[in-house]
Amino acid sequence: MLQGIWDWVTADWLCTLSLLGNLILGVIAYLQWREAARQREIEQQWEERTRQDRKSVQLRAQFRTGGKSPRLQVINQGEAEACDVRVLANDVPVKEQGGFAGHGDHPIPVLAPGGSYDYLYASDKSNPNTFRIELHWKDDRGEEKWESTLKVK
Repeated sequence: MLQGIWDWVTADWLCTLSLLGNLILGVIAYLQWREAARQREIEQQWEERTRQDRKSVQLRAQFRTGGKSPRLQVINQGEAEACDVRVLANDVPVKEQGGFAGHGDHPIPVLAPGGSYDYLYASDKSNPNTFRIELHWKDDRGEEKWESTLKVK
């Protein structure tokens, strides 16, 4: 009789241990699956953001030298059009800032990918040689802004 009880307890204990082991392995497998799914989601979001960034507007400004006088050049290095581009020099529209002269409209209606727009700058002792330049524009994402402090070369 004692042997029968011992066999029952031993068999039940092994079954319980086996079930517990399978449960633990199942939880581990689920957690790994969930982590892999989350990683795939993060990678997809990153790829989408990268794709959008490649198609976005990337306006920059720089002072260029060459010719008779330096010029402030606004460049669209992105792959999308920038609309209604406003250029400020020390918080003032660049065409109202002393020393700058540009051709055409301000704000610039459209600046195409790879396009640029130049403002000639008459550098003399009465005009500053360092400017805080701000670029404001509209694109598919809405209103955007870039700013930097630039020195006339």
